[in-house]
Amino acid sequence: MPNKTEEEATNLYQISESFTFAKTNTVTRSLSTVMGHLWEELAICSKKAISTEKEFDLKITGVDLIILKNDKPFYCQMKTLEGTLTGSQVPRSITELSIHENAYFIAAFKTGTPWTFNSDKISRLVGKEFWSLIDIDYEKLLDEVKKMIKEIEDNFLKMKVN
Repeated sequence: MPNKTEEEATNLYQISESFTFAKTNTVTRSLSTVMGHLWEELAICSKKAISTEKEFDLKITGVDLIILKNDKPFYCQMKTLEGTLTGSQVPRSITELSIHENAYFIAAFKTGTPWTFNSDKISRLVGKEFWSLIDIDYEKLLDEVKKMIKEIEDNFLKMKVN
């Protein structure tokens, strides 16, 4: 009869009974998802960006926000970092953005990691390049994000993990 750990295991950490890693993995994955939505929320604070989903309850496939540049709409897919997409996700993102005359693939923060999104049709924006386009101070934003993440980590470490 298998033990409870083996029956309910959903990842390699649980299978290995490395429960601290399993919980840490769950927390960081959840944080990444929530923070991805946070970057979009911060972007639409700008008068130059809009979320059709938030404003009109209209979801445009593959589009997280629309920014105005030179009085033209640019349809944007936004990720946290340059290497966020897996290789298999790239063709779908290109297809979704290619139907729009003007489109950007955005990495909210510049880490210097290699891009996984490469296209000769869709331009990329990263970090300051993007945030300055919508009149948001990237350096201030990055400073606050770093403080927030460090505070989350400090609080996480104070919790009893087991």
